[in-house]
Amino acid sequence: MAGTLKYYFFYFKNLMNLGLFNIFFNRKKFKKFSVAVNDFRTNYDIYDKSEYLKTIELTDIIKPNLEGNVLISDYSYRQGNVTLYELYCICAIAKSFRASSIFEIGTYDGETTLHLALNSPENAKIYTLDLPTENTKNIKFSVDSGDPQLINKKGFRTGEKFLDRKESQKITQLFADSALFDYSEFKEKVDIFFIDGAHSYDYVKTDTENAFYTLNENGIIIWHDYGNIIDVIKYLNELSSVKPLYRINRTTLAIFSNSLFVKNITDK
Repeated sequence: MAGTLKYYFFYFKNLMNLGLFNIFFNRKKFKKFSVAVNDFRTNYDIYDKSEYLKTIELTDIIKPNLEGNVLISDYSYRQGNVTLYELYCICAIAKSFRASSIFEIGTYDGETTLHLALNSPENAKIYTLDLPTENTKNIKFSVDSGDPQLINKKGFRTGEKFLDRKESQKITQLFADSALFDYSEFKEKVDIFFIDGAHSYDYVKTDTENAFYTLNENGIIIWHDYGNIIDVIKYLNELSSVKPLYRINRTTLAIFSNSLFVKNITDK
C-alpha cells in the first residue's frame, strides 16, 4: 500500500513539474513524463539522478577545424532511435577523430550505423551487433521492460537503413547476444564504441566492460539513453566514480575518453 501511494505521489509530482498542457501538446515533455512514470521505482528520481554527470558541450569534444560538413541523409525518427541532434553529435565526433574502427551494440533499423559510415574515412570498418530476432529467449540476462518492442522489430528489417546503400560496404552486421559475443579479435582496436543495446543494468554493465576491453588507447565510448532509463543512469553514475564520464549537453548521450581535452566543464 505504501509503495502504491508513493507511486501516485511520484506520478502527480511529475505531472505538475512538467505541466499538464505541456505533456499533452509537447512531444518532448510527454516523453519525459512517460519515461518517468513507466520506469518508476520507489525513491528513485530519474531526473535528479540523471543530473549526476557533469555536462560537456559538443564543441569541447570535437576539433575546432572539422574537415567538411557532417553528413545527414534521409533521417527519420523511429521510437528507439537517437534524436537528430544526438545523431549529429555522434557523427561529428566520428568525423573529428577520423574513426576508422567503430563498434556499435544495437543495430536496430541502422540509422546510426548508416551515418557512422557516411561520416568516417573511406577505409573505415563499422561492426554493428544486434540480437537475432528468432533467438530472443536464449539470452544471458533479463532485459529492461521497454526492450522487447525494440528487439522484436515489426515492419522493418534489422539495419534496413543501410542494407541497400553503397555505404553498406563499410559495414559488417553481427548477430549475437552482446553478453555472449566473443570480442577477442577487437581487443584494443576500436576507435569509437557506441552502446545502445539492451538497457537493463546487467547488459549495460557487461556491454561497457566489453567496450573497455576493445578500446584502443585514444578510443571513445558513447552511451545512449543516459537520462531516459534508470539502469543506464544508475550504472553510469556508479562508473563515474572511477572513470571520467560526461553527459553531452542537450542529449541523452554519455561519453568517455582518456584522450579528450576537456575544458569549461559545467555542473548541471
